[in-house]
Amino acid sequence: MLTLSAFKTRISEAVKEYFDSADADEVIRTIAELKCKEFHPEIVKKIISLSLDKGSRERELISRLLTCLHPYPLEDEEVIKGFDILLDSLDDLEIDIPDAKVSVTVHF
Repeated sequence: MLTLSAFKTRISEAVKEYFDSADADEVIRTIAELKCKEFHPEIVKKIISLSLDKGSRERELISRLLTCLHPYPLEDEEVIKGFDILLDSLDDLEIDIPDAKVSVTVHF
């Protein structure tokens, strides 16, 4: 089993590849291969965070990816918890991404 840090790293790598390929199925395969269901809420926070300092294309891709990830591999409760985690971390995100609050409320 992976640590949370290692899990986030693998998700980040998958999303960066997704930005190039737009292949949501590959991200879904990666999540399934990692077998870390307890970290699934972190996926929502991680993938949205990765898009915040990108352009509108990447934000649209993440929106599509979230749709593809639900209801499998991410269940309702995991998505809700993931957004709660994201919203709770906005102050920290704003340190690196000054427009994080605006981007989350406008785009997601």
